[in-house]
Amino acid sequence: MWGAQLSLAGHSVRLILKDADALRLFAASPLSLDSAGEIACDAIDAGRLSQEIEFLLVTTKSYATLDALERVQRWFSPSTVIVLLQNGIGVQQRVVESYPGLAVIAGITTDGAYRRGPFQVVHAGRGKTRFGAIAATLPARLEQLRRGFAEMSLEVEWVEDIWPSIWHKVAINCCINAPTALAQCRNGELVERAESRQQIEGLVREIQQVMQAAGCEFAFPDLYREVLD
Repeated sequence: MWGAQLSLAGHSVRLILKDADALRLFAASPLSLDSAGEIACDAIDAGRLSQEIEFLLVTTKSYATLDALERVQRWFSPSTVIVLLQNGIGVQQRVVESYPGLAVIAGITTDGAYRRGPFQVVHAGRGKTRFGAIAATLPARLEQLRRGFAEMSLEVEWVEDIWPSIWHKVAINCCINAPTALAQCRNGELVERAESRQQIEGLVREIQQVMQAAGCEFAFPDLYREVLD
């Protein structure tokens, strides 16, 4: 979705795919967005990349982030900016440790999207994306990134401290994802199940204890209500 939106805003975008099989799928079914049709966008197998990376938007699952970066790191330069757009916590710090000196941005989004088929993207729910620098020494490059994102139709907000947003997303996911997996139900059905509501109450207490132990200086007093909403 982000590749499509950036392309529509006039930016030069290249999708870096994990292997040749993914690239063959792209060749057979080019990138498209439900509201705009087929998108003019290039793609390449990560193993065949051969040019310096200016801005890298990482949209893998958190557990795959470091492996993905390792595959393309030889194309990083001192001015490369890494943008992490994924759920989870912990990987952000590991990226900063693994690539000292590079600008690293972390993002959290409430936009919803799914694929109707390979590279056929449906923007299912409009939300907001927050970004914040967690390791940045390149003001000019970051300003270029801000301007580029501002030209998209997606709602983007830049914050001084991204960690409350990251923790908030983690907390919400902890309280919803596991109960839906256990109950084998959709998110909205949790509120109809007394057992699930009890699980959520316990998870809310636990995540608040974890945040306190981690030294977080912020809290989410209405987390239970937010999960139900």
